[in-house]
Amino acid sequence: MKRLTIIAVVVVGILLGACAPTENIPAESSTPDATVLPAVTESVDPIPETSDMVVTPDTEQDIEVTKKNVEKLMPILDSIVRTIGIVGDMEYTPDDPEFFWTVLYLMSNNWGTTHPLVEPNGDDTTIGATHVPTSVMEEFAGAAFSSYPEYPAIPASLENSIWFDEEMGAYICESSDMGSTQTKLDDILVAQDGSVTAKVGLYDGAGTPEDLLGYVSFTLVKHPNAEGISNSIYLYSVTGATKIPK
Repeated sequence: MKRLTIIAVVVVGILLGACAPTENIPAESSTPDATVLPAVTESVDPIPETSDMVVTPDTEQDIEVTKKNVEKLMPILDSIVRTIGIVGDMEYTPDDPEFFWTVLYLMSNNWGTTHPLVEPNGDDTTIGATHVPTSVMEEFAGAAFSSYPEYPAIPASLENSIWFDEEMGAYICESSDMGSTQTKLDDILVAQDGSVTAKVGLYDGAGTPEDLLGYVSFTLVKHPNAEGISNSIYLYSVTGATKIPK
């Protein structure tokens, strides 16, 4: 009788063990042939907050160097600001031939002589015009447009203002008046990838805060071809521009 009692206790214990829930065994998926993936154990860095994506250079010296390099680009930025303006429909559109050549014309006419290889020249037919060598125009284009496959044809609307002289190997740019407006570099921010945001103000008259017409915010990257240009002036190149009306 004792043997039967012991056997009964053992059987009940086995049955209870079989019915008890087992820990760490995943439940079967309701989807046929589903595969249970192992848990990820590697740590993942959190996505940085937006405020952490824009930083200033590490030292005051770095800030000054960056600012000086951006200031060297101001003739290019000025030419873009004058092309797109602050109000109106014109935007930064490098693939538009009229926009492309208007920027280069204004750069050549207003600021061409800031380049050591450009001088105001003239003969009997181009008195007072600016002659820009092909290599210099390539520098202007590379700084104004971070990437462009080739020059588009000069549109008919500009053919009396800028044209190419094969004999001289230069672009001839007729003179024009800049007007009373001026531009100033008001602020820069340097991102972790090395790109720079530059805020350029367009001012009327004396350029006082009361004369502000609005801003253009530029996105700049390191000039891709600067190392291949002897004594390169422009170490940055424009990738985008956004108008910010007053």
